[in-house]
Amino acid sequence: MTLVMDTWDADICGPLSEKNIRSLFAPADRYRVSRRVYDDLGTCREQTRAGQCVVLKGSVDFGSETSHVTLRPGDVLHFPDGEYEVRVLSEEVAELVYVWDVMLSFSPETAKQ
Repeated sequence: MTLVMDTWDADICGPLSEKNIRSLFAPADRYRVSRRVYDDLGTCREQTRAGQCVVLKGSVDFGSETSHVTLRPGDVLHFPDGEYEVRVLSEEVAELVYVWDVMLSFSPETAKQ
């Protein structure tokens, strides 16, 4: 699976906000929703399970060794398991909300890995 881009649809999902993102992913025991704030012009490397992220504020370069995308507010990115680098491209902090399906993260198939 590769990085797949999408766009927040305010007509369907309401205004872009952490609250509205959380309301889409219910029940809370099924999904892990986490807001992260990255420093201006900073870089962070992370190992993560497959999931998606939504940019609330700022712009970032999100990528792996093989693929990079530039994300801005309202962009939604679906990503596979892997190691990623998030690099803030603006002189303001970047706010992203990450979502993981807990049931997929702890399935019998992934438990064997």
